[in-house]
Amino acid sequence: MNCLEFKTFHERNQFLKIQAKKLSQYPYFVLLQTVNKLNEFYNDFDFILGSTSETKDINIYDFDKKKWLLGGFSYSLKAQIETKCPNILKTSIPFPDIAFFEPEIIIYVKSVEPLKVHYEGTIDFHEFEENSLISMNYQSFEPSISPKEYHQNLQKIFDYLKKGDIYEVNFAVEYLIKELEINPLNFFNNLTHNSPTPQSGILKWNENWLICASQERFLKKKNDLLISQPIKGTIKKSQKIDFQNVLDLYYSHKNRSENVMIVDLVRNDLNKVCEPNSVHVERLFQIQTYSYLHQMVSTIIGKPQKNISNFDIIQSLFPAGSMTGCPKIRAMQIIEELEKNGRGIYSGSIGYFYEGNFDLNVVIRSLVWNERKKLGSFHVGGAITLNSDWESEFHECQIKAKAILKTLGL
Repeated sequence: MNCLEFKTFHERNQFLKIQAKKLSQYPYFVLLQTVNKLNEFYNDFDFILGSTSETKDINIYDFDKKKWLLGGFSYSLKAQIETKCPNILKTSIPFPDIAFFEPEIIIYVKSVEPLKVHYEGTIDFHEFEENSLISMNYQSFEPSISPKEYHQNLQKIFDYLKKGDIYEVNFAVEYLIKELEINPLNFFNNLTHNSPTPQSGILKWNENWLICASQERFLKKKNDLLISQPIKGTIKKSQKIDFQNVLDLYYSHKNRSENVMIVDLVRNDLNKVCEPNSVHVERLFQIQTYSYLHQMVSTIIGKPQKNISNFDIIQSLFPAGSMTGCPKIRAMQIIEELEKNGRGIYSGSIGYFYEGNFDLNVVIRSLVWNERKKLGSFHVGGAITLNSDWESEFHECQIKAKAILKTLGL
């Protein structure tokens, strides 16, 4: 392991920016970034950069080893975990179910040493001359369904809710952007500048890119502790009477109901892999504020059973309950029936494994881009209950898309 120490954050950030540009030239690349002021609990790293020229087959037991693994799990992994939930829908820009690699080069900043940069492998200290790339260009964008179709699908969901098939389901809409040309790093910087988030990152897998500005932690393992922080409950941020919006969100019966259902689902999933009586809710209905909205976050923790593998832990909780609904299996079946396109890596997770620990986000607020086809895609969605109003839910989807749309100049 090697270490560089910088005098200022500006110098450190400039070094990381140059290295990110260099490493992003590799076929497989990951950037992970944490904004501590938005999620001050349980952070170990502020930045992680890693890349490799080729990938090797990842054995599920590799996730328990001391070496670094960087990458992500696609939502489609659900079909390997639960045979009752096959992947039926076609995905616009697919990633592998398990898209992890062992980096040739890794660069990282520990949260407790923000001016020190650690690295392993051979890095290039020379100046980087970037090719002249188009910052952004596109031909058109359109949602996968119209407001009328959205309304019709929600009516079908309400029927399932009334019959008792489900208590809640997360329904998502995909937007497709044709002839999209971007500089992925510039787009990421613009996206996170418009909407700083604590679980953001980039995953490059050959010609496919995921550019993610997620607020939500799916699951973290830190020694003898598992931490999940589901988000359910959203309200638009206002410049005038914003405090009232926060109160409206905090005391909203609908949002509290959504949040409690997901908290109970996570508690149930954690109890499958945790020591008896170790799972409890550390914080309930915490309000976190972002550039465009406020969201309700709860934190559930537990102590993992001895000798249980990291992949067994992932399988017990994946995909995140906040992105499916409750009960989870039936919700995933309804999602596959009613959504128009496959989710791909949306609703999955990206992050790292290292020294037996891991930290994984929920892939939301994200753009997926195929560099060769010049095709972009992003999903937005929300939790649907019997208390939902279809027009309000459709409007919430538009709010959630705002950061990406603004970055695209739409």
